[in-house]
Amino acid sequence: MDPIKTWYAEDRGKRAVEALKKRGFTAFYVENQDQAKEMTLKEIPPGAVVAVGGSGTIRGLKIIEDLRARGHKVLDHWEVPYSRVEESFQIRRAQQTSDVFLTSSNAITL
Repeated sequence: MDPIKTWYAEDRGKRAVEALKKRGFTAFYVENQDQAKEMTLKEIPPGAVVAVGGSGTIRGLKIIEDLRARGHKVLDHWEVPYSRVEESFQIRRAQQTSDVFLTSSNAITL
């Protein structure tokens, strides 16, 4: 990537993290996918029930597989076919009381 674009993306990411922190969020800046995965897994306490929203990023990083390998119960409504409406509803309902909810953000403003 162009060094100026890299600097710009890093600067915006770090500014977004600071803005989120000022508003009471816990936020981290990481430079790559490996760091993102490592940080995410590090932040999830042992034994936590983890719900997953509609994040392709979470799935792409293979975090769900790692959580299951660590013994976490993972609530993922994407695993239920649309035809099983009641089962999907029950999983989504259980997700509301999970210990951790993993999702992505489509937009964050500074």
